[in-house]
Amino acid sequence: AAQHDEAQQNAFYQVLNMPNLNADQRNGFIQSLKDDPSQSANVLGEAKKLNESQAPKADNNFNKEQQNAFYEILNMPNLNEEQRNGFIQSLKDDPSQSANLLSEAKKLNESQAPKADNKFNKEQQNAFYEILHLPNLNEEQRNGFIQSLKDDPSQSANLLAEAKKLNDAQAPKADNKFNKEQQNAFYEILHLPNLTEEQRNGFIQSLKDDPSVSKEILAEAKKLNDAQAPKEEDNNKPGKEDGNKPGKEDGN
Repeated sequence: AAQHDEAQQNAFYQVLNMPNLNADQRNGFIQSLKDDPSQSANVLGEAKKLNESQAPKADNNFNKEQQNAFYEILNMPNLNEEQRNGFIQSLKDDPSQSANLLSEAKKLNESQAPKADNKFNKEQQNAFYEILHLPNLNEEQRNGFIQSLKDDPSQSANLLAEAKKLNDAQAPKADNKFNKEQQNAFYEILHLPNLTEEQRNGFIQSLKDDPSVSKEILAEAKKLNDAQAPKEEDNNKPGKEDGNKPGKEDGN
């Protein structure tokens, strides 16, 4: 049963993130997964086939950029439906403009951010992303939390804690230790600031493939994140030859 649970959860994530399925198709696959978790691998295979067959036939590099822009725009909290749909449509019409469209969408999203106290804004956005990625909430629960976040950003920390509690309570009862380690690694990797999208997605995929090595994957991700950190922090690292000199004369 644990095996089915894990396969179902993995299939769940993947189907939710397939950009070329329409809502009907996506919901159909999700329903099938719920109805019979033992068929998760088959349902996922079918969903992938359909997703690929409906993919825009653009150059592959654009395809990746388009997909990245797609996800980000879908998760921008301050766009209204009309704006979001407009950007998505433009992405479909011309994938080669993905980078430009994404930066335009980001600009609009930022300009429409609630003018609440900035601290709340940051907390709200953090809670927003985390709740979007809690794997064990159903759509109704997720939408409820998102709505509450929009209604009162000052409650972001409490809402996030509540959402996490519910998510944990609804977690598949697979080997709980791995499940918790995997989820912990999942969140941390999502928040490592110096990874590229490709690196982040690679680590997330590895976590899905083998939750039992979650700790090792997280350690590897952290190492890479540290290695790619902006270099100005070097001055503060003890152990550099001249790091102990006050004022640091070499001008770096």
